[in-house]
Amino acid sequence: MNIAISLTKKVNYPELGGVMTKKEFIERARAAQWTTQARELNGHQNGEYNRRHFNRLTGDAQKEYEKKLEKVKTVYSIHPPAQSSFYDITASEYQYFQSLENTAATERAKYASMDTEERKTYTNSDR
Repeated sequence: MNIAISLTKKVNYPELGGVMTKKEFIERARAAQWTTQARELNGHQNGEYNRRHFNRLTGDAQKEYEKKLEKVKTVYSIHPPAQSSFYDITASEYQYFQSLENTAATERAKYASMDTEERKTYTNSDR
């Protein structure tokens, strides 16, 4: 799926002002100094294990279920500053946040490498 299309879906984010697109959420979260995290988890760690379902399976099916749970998935989350809460986000949201981070880092590096006169014209002009 195209990243631009997946970021146009509207979702309710009460911590940042209510209903907005995923793209707006990521941009506001970035401006509010939120951070992202990518973790690799298997099915047991990710909460996908269902004991009742497992107990209903036959022996061979239980082995297949265990194999399925051992597969490692990458899980993405976004965290507000100084809080233990977080939102689970999609891979496209994570990639968009990282692209905003990279753009900001490039701008900071560009600004740091300028001399004083260049900085004055850079800050007075439209970037």
